Amino acid sequence: MINFSAVAVVTIDGKIAKNKNHHTNWSSRADKIFLKTQIEKSDVIVVGHNTYNVAKKNLPNHIFLKRKYIVLTSRPKKNVFGHNVLWCDPEKVDLLALVKKYNYKKICVLGGTKTYTTLMKQNLINELFLTIEPIIFGSGLNLFDGENFSAKFRLRSIKKLNSLGTILLHYLKLN
Repeated sequence: MINFSAVAVVTIDGKIAKNKNHHTNWSSRADKIFLKTQIEKSDVIVVGHNTYNVAKKNLPNHIFLKRKYIVLTSRPKKNVFGHNVLWCDPEKVDLLALVKKYNYKKICVLGGTKTYTTLMKQNLINELFLTIEPIIFGSGLNLFDGENFSAKFRLRSIKKLNSLGTILLHYLKLN
């Protein structure tokens, strides 16, 4: 069974970042530990072009380069890191067929907004992990945006991650 797990950290006003270049260094240590665990369980990470560039810029090479990525972009580039990075246009490529081709079973979706929205619109996200940090940005990037779709989920678990009130919500998609 193939499982697409969307993992996101959001503010209490629902923002994933202040802007497209904003790194998630604002999230708690507890969130970073959870994220690392989810990434280590996955076969491949799906990200958008901007999220990929922010990660590449902010993560140490020894961590960044050991992961496999599918980078979603409307302007695919040549394969930069051999088998580790596959650039594709989600409007022209069947993502489910692509992950089947490479025998990926556990897919970790890390954003940004356009990536989360595209995969939700294509009905690929099976589960959603939301870390809610007790921070307000006021303005910024939403988790989902710009498309008309609907999806229903069932809450599987709630976990308080720290004394400040960071909460991890785990949802499973209803069919």
